[in-house]
Amino acid sequence: MGDFQEIDHAGVIKTVEDGIATVEILQKTSCASCELTGVCSSSESSIKEVQVPINNIDYKAGEHVNIVFTRSEGFTALFIGYVLPFIVMLVTMSVLKVLDYNDLVAGLSSLLILIPYYSSLFLLKNKIRALFEFRLDGDS
Repeated sequence: MGDFQEIDHAGVIKTVEDGIATVEILQKTSCASCELTGVCSSSESSIKEVQVPINNIDYKAGEHVNIVFTRSEGFTALFIGYVLPFIVMLVTMSVLKVLDYNDLVAGLSSLLILIPYYSSLFLLKNKIRALFEFRLDGDS
């Protein structure tokens, strides 16, 4: 980690097209380092793909790299993906309870409000992507 408290993930470049590298990273759960990972049914991992601009640097498919981003960018992503929708749900439920709607309507509405929230995130994905600057950092 550098001076800016960077976070890095090891990955493999899948494709390189038009100055953008698609990198596969293996995302493991927090229990992945446990000795019982092979027998435990709760241990999971998944492969994620991240697109990273490479700006005229010669990377090739199959190359091992580290994806680097700052800790503040990670916190921003957590806020947009988890904290803000939770706040939206709480506000929706609170407003409907103050307006004297029953619990079922308030609860379902607070869940259904997530549909337009995440739909708007999907529609604004290019603007949101501009908030984050992933970089490739050499061989892992």
